[in-house]
Amino acid sequence: MDCARRWIPVVAALAVVLALSLGKAPGAWAANAKFTAVVGGVTCQANAQAAWKGAKAGMELGSGTRVRTDRRGKCEIKFPGGSLLRMPSRADLQLTSVAQNQVKLLSGQVLTNAVKGSGVRIEGASATASVQGTWVLFGEGEMSVWD
Repeated sequence: MDCARRWIPVVAALAVVLALSLGKAPGAWAANAKFTAVVGGVTCQANAQAAWKGAKAGMELGSGTRVRTDRRGKCEIKFPGGSLLRMPSRADLQLTSVAQNQVKLLSGQVLTNAVKGSGVRIEGASATASVQGTWVLFGEGEMSVWD
């Protein structure tokens, strides 16, 4: 009987943790994307109400984050599934869904390496591309694909 009483606080704590975690929104368990490389002027904004801040390698990026490169900036973003997205200078995009590797290109170009099993969806002003297992250069009015 004494042994059972010692487990009551542990079981109660686990029940509280479980109850709190069940209240998380769908997708809240998904890992974030992150900057793997940042060169020059790269800024990001977590959401429309947040302030713009300088990007750094290793910084995590969630859905809704906007990323901009200036005339000397470039960066690489890695999605949880391993796909890469490279932004050259003068690009602007929003990560619409990190869990589904979806971005909206607002201006400029992006180069993506979409690994098999973890494709990337890029929405532009006049076209949308869903890519898997190849390299794609996507930009304003152009798209190039190669293995």
